[in-house]
Amino acid sequence: SNHIPNYHCKNGYAVFLTCVVSWRYAKASTPGNITEQTMATYDNYSYDNFLYVPNTVCPTLQIRKLARSKYDRRTGRHVPRFDHYCGWLGKPIGEENYLTFLVFVVVHLVMCSYGAILMLRMFWGMALDDGNAQEAASSSSWYQCMALFLIQLSHYPLETFVFCLLSIVSYTLAGFLSFHLYIISKGMTTNEYFKWKEASKRFKNGNSNSNNTKMKTNSDDQEDHHQQQQWKEQRNGIATTSVVGTIPNNMYNLGICGNFHEVFYPRSLRKTLQKKE
Repeated sequence: SNHIPNYHCKNGYAVFLTCVVSWRYAKASTPGNITEQTMATYDNYSYDNFLYVPNTVCPTLQIRKLARSKYDRRTGRHVPRFDHYCGWLGKPIGEENYLTFLVFVVVHLVMCSYGAILMLRMFWGMALDDGNAQEAASSSSWYQCMALFLIQLSHYPLETFVFCLLSIVSYTLAGFLSFHLYIISKGMTTNEYFKWKEASKRFKNGNSNSNNTKMKTNSDDQEDHHQQQQWKEQRNGIATTSVVGTIPNNMYNLGICGNFHEVFYPRSLRKTLQKKE
């Protein structure tokens, strides 16, 4: 296109090659694997007696369940500081490959955003080639200019589809990356984020039910409320169990700098390097 400098063609190949390399590198990375032999390497976090309780055994592998770890049924391994299972990479994300996963997301966000911006620049330039669009732009009639721009898009359905796809993926990846940066800053994994969310709901419901019970004076109403609560718990299981009290603090939150240091320099790798030294 005449509206995009030629050097962007070489840049596009470089960005695409970087995406492929980051995908291959992330796919080859390992999250870590807890076994009886590697237990000492990954036993780096204390139990908080809330999300993670000591003396718990993995029912599948029959090994001690370390704090912040989780068994992944897709790969049949116990993953240290388990975050989530990534379908793009076809493997779980854990303590030792979380940083690689973040780099993979950032690189693909840059590629999609770069492509969307270039296509937007191309479409806008072609729209301005129209005399009516130039007149609308010079007269600050942006509604008319945008209408002409959309008409320009309709002339290139395939390119428009690619532009919309890149824009949607860029927006999605930006939100996904923002979420991970947020939970890192709070000292949580994705797995722990949803556990804390569920725990907060239980404490909120428990305190609310406790206050409502105190306000009631009719014993029949209290008995009816108790029976309804038992029925809900039997129907839905532990997810509906309410807890009265104050939710504890996250002991794994070491502050923003400390939390990001945990990602960039995992504790298990620190032990490995210390042994080599």
